[in-house]
Amino acid sequence: MYECEWEEMKEGNDEIVNFIMEHLPQSLSPFSDSSPQTKMSILRDIYDGYLYGLVRCDIKVPESLRSHFSKMPPIFKNIDVFSEDIGPFMRYFAD
Repeated sequence: MYECEWEEMKEGNDEIVNFIMEHLPQSLSPFSDSSPQTKMSILRDIYDGYLYGLVRCDIKVPESLRSHFSKMPPIFKNIDVFSEDIGPFMRYFAD
């Protein structure tokens, strides 16, 4: 889903807005301002428990490779996540 679609969906659905407000008070919400999030602010929000289960990913396939990837899912990513990268709640499950 594109960000503009999400924003449009939120505008037309009070249930979504109420859910966000109930679970992420605006004072804690990463959605409370329109400034871009930095890597450190996202990691801090995850570690502090304010942000969980959300990924924002902006990708662009070069024009020359679009036909090659046209039938594939858009994202393949393999990454090592170490215990120091996650907060204590998820570290408990990882351990």
